[in-house]
Amino acid sequence: MEPLEARALLLQHLRWSPESVAEDLQKACDMVAERLGYLALAVDLAGAYIGNDADSRSALWQYLTDYDRHQDDLLRSDYSHGLSATDKTVWTVWDTMLERLERRYAELQPGLLLAFLARFSGGVVQDELFRLASLAISTVCKELYDGAVELPSWLDRTLTADGEDWDSYYYRQSRDLLVRYSLLQRIEGEWPGVAMHGLVQWRARKYQQGQLWDKWYVMTILAGCGQLSKEDAGPQFRRHALAHITEMGWRYLDKLEVGDEMKAFVWRTIGKVYYDEGRWKEAEELFVQVMETSSRVLGEEHPSTLTSMANLASTFWYQGRWKEAEELFVQVMETSSRVLGEEHPNTLTSMADLASTYENQGRWKEAEELEVQVIETRKRVLGEEHPDTLREEYLDMLTSMANLASTPSFF
Repeated sequence: MEPLEARALLLQHLRWSPESVAEDLQKACDMVAERLGYLALAVDLAGAYIGNDADSRSALWQYLTDYDRHQDDLLRSDYSHGLSATDKTVWTVWDTMLERLERRYAELQPGLLLAFLARFSGGVVQDELFRLASLAISTVCKELYDGAVELPSWLDRTLTADGEDWDSYYYRQSRDLLVRYSLLQRIEGEWPGVAMHGLVQWRARKYQQGQLWDKWYVMTILAGCGQLSKEDAGPQFRRHALAHITEMGWRYLDKLEVGDEMKAFVWRTIGKVYYDEGRWKEAEELFVQVMETSSRVLGEEHPSTLTSMANLASTFWYQGRWKEAEELFVQVMETSSRVLGEEHPNTLTSMADLASTYENQGRWKEAEELEVQVIETRKRVLGEEHPDTLREEYLDMLTSMANLASTPSFF
């Protein structure tokens, strides 16, 4: 129902005239209606309950307090029994509505999509996030749980990709149905999507709680973030994607039965998005965890550990923390040289990154020696016309001409 209709219904139960009631009480009625999502039956039940109190003014404010402190119990209770024409509670109203949807549209299972969307924390769940996830979800399913956790059929259909494109047919069918029942609101704009009222989200999160909702949510977020880092058009959407990332710490991932090595995969994938967005502190925190975990699980000289060290060093570089970046780049270069060989591409990249760190400290001679070594080795190994060789020569020329330093590479 509309906000003014909801207010009028509450005022009617409280036996207050819309023309004479105080402004603060009108606002209190609006707050009750807003919390109840303007669901007509829910507003009617609340009004009957509040209006039954001899001191309706105090009861109105007490209802808001009780709602904020005891939402679950309040909405489950039959406090309005005998006060309204229906014996239903707000909870049973939702049950009836969701069961009717699932029964009438069994092939789409829109109630399950609603419960899944309720897990997202960014306010608006953009269509773009699902498009990105659809292109990488199969890879994430194999990586994160080694194929042991599969998507349910309804979510698999939702995230179906046809080649390089998202096949959004089943998602749109279910989404539009939920919009028609006012359980979702369609949001237009640069990145169109859907939003839901807090009360809808509260109830939907409690629907079929035995499902693997959190695992499916993390898999979808990781797939979206991983694909986002690959696409050139990503920068415009990154901040919207980051809004959906919740706490991904040790305890949460342990709860989801994510192994230690795969924890590093989670943190690296999310950290890359923060890195690309220029949010260095968040990226740094995640890359520290990746490095420490990789070092413990795989060993200090494992290529993945060296990669994580180089990525952490790059976040130090972008924050102007030259000495910390230098220490890590030196360690990466020396270990790569010993383990992978002096001519390995990763070794050469780490040398170039260290050179850029020297340049930013005004240590031109040391930087020049490393740059020359990188260029000469790439010429010998890759050839003079290889893109990496030409890039390094070009950056070296810029540095020499204008004292400009190249930026570090992300492995």
